[in-house]
Amino acid sequence: MEIKLQPPGAGLPKPELIIARIMFRTRCALTNYQSYLKLFTEERAKIRKRCSNLSDDDAKARVLIKRLSGLEDSSRYWSVYMTLDHLRIVNISIADIISKLSSGIKPEGAAITAAVKPSEQVTSSIITGYESSCDLVHKALSNTNNKISSTTFPHPWFGEMTYQNWAALVGSHMGIHRKQINSILDAKN
Repeated sequence: MEIKLQPPGAGLPKPELIIARIMFRTRCALTNYQSYLKLFTEERAKIRKRCSNLSDDDAKARVLIKRLSGLEDSSRYWSVYMTLDHLRIVNISIADIISKLSSGIKPEGAAITAAVKPSEQVTSSIITGYESSCDLVHKALSNTNNKISSTTFPHPWFGEMTYQNWAALVGSHMGIHRKQINSILDAKN
């Protein structure tokens, strides 16, 4: 069976993107920095629990799922390992962005959705890499609270964002992919 998906980086459907932008900006305005760290920590624990007793075969099996809100079409045919690899890549990037922006340094380059897609060949070694990336995010979130910086770096969907905005994003991003992991595993049962 040939699976046809949109190319990486195609983004979200326009109406969903508009709603996501409104919801994200509202969340940033109504929540505080401590809640960002709390959400990230909670999502990390939920992912760890859901993945803790998986067999290697279950974790590396690619499964086509329905598109979830906040998930690009190109990301619907992943394995649990691929999802963890994507989170590893994104977490490392966001930890670096938060650390630099909170110090008034604008990161070089650009955040590109298509550039953070996982390897199809990923193995169980990803678990260690994923956990290390979570440690980096936790450290960045813990070290930047109460710093003052208006330096921004653009997100491909949400535009210019401060380090506080990136901090607000990281836990929500983990939540989207936790739901993806759940959908992958639920589809296998």
